[in-house]
Amino acid sequence: MNGSLAQYHNTLQLVNRRLPFGHAQIGKCFKQTNLSDQLADENEDRYIFNVPEFTQMMVQFFCSPRTADRWMIDWQRDRLQWWRKFSGAPSSFQMSETKQSDLLRTTNIQFQFPWGMETIERISNRGSSELEIPQREKGQDMHGRDGRKSVLPQVIEMVCGLERGILALLLDSYQEKEKIYTKAQINQRQVLRLHVRLAPIKVAVLPIKGTKEIVEVCDYLAKELRKQNISCHRVNELSPAIGHNVSRFDEMGIPFVVLLSENTLKTGMVRLRHRDTTVMQQLHITEVRETFQNHLEAS
Repeated sequence: MNGSLAQYHNTLQLVNRRLPFGHAQIGKCFKQTNLSDQLADENEDRYIFNVPEFTQMMVQFFCSPRTADRWMIDWQRDRLQWWRKFSGAPSSFQMSETKQSDLLRTTNIQFQFPWGMETIERISNRGSSELEIPQREKGQDMHGRDGRKSVLPQVIEMVCGLERGILALLLDSYQEKEKIYTKAQINQRQVLRLHVRLAPIKVAVLPIKGTKEIVEVCDYLAKELRKQNISCHRVNELSPAIGHNVSRFDEMGIPFVVLLSENTLKTGMVRLRHRDTTVMQQLHITEVRETFQNHLEAS
């Protein structure tokens, strides 16, 4: 993950030395792990924190020393808001600050995992020392422009483990709710309440009866949604119980289900179910695409 700094001088020329600017990258990282240390961690749920290979995302932001403190505060606020935006329980994401040295200040964004707080993202002001080395050893001019002044930028770095972040969002989204069949039978209903923007599949199109005409309408609707870049799960194999199918989609984290019946062929009306509210909304099939676009824009 050192490619960002290696490309700094090229990007500096590209932006005519104007500050600020930044680099983003993602890649595989490897760390040496001691088997005894892994075995010492008795909590098997934490295995993802001890794997020797993981994916890391990084943003390095280069700014003038004059504005570095302000940018640090802005990035801290924006990154915490980003995590909380996609969370069903925003207070599960917290921020803690540590001071590793006089030059390096670090803020950790942490998530409340079932076993305790763990860091999922680190925001650091790394100062200018890493840019001074190539300037001293290779004679490269690493200075940028802050207005009319020539300054050596400070580096604000944001680092996030992809697997940790995904695990946090999955745990945040997972819920178990009571599903009452009779007074004597109460089962748990599992729901993955992924934010609409994070859900890999936005909508499932479900025919209540598998007649040829309804199947053709389902295929047409799914095709129209995909044209708008709305990821759609077209259901072919049906369970006799509609409730079973809908519960399966809740477990998959699909936010919406469109139900088509024989009445759709007569009137054009379909039913739209929202995963989080379980409310059924009736609307005309010609309104489905616009309705989803509005939901995505509002989320």
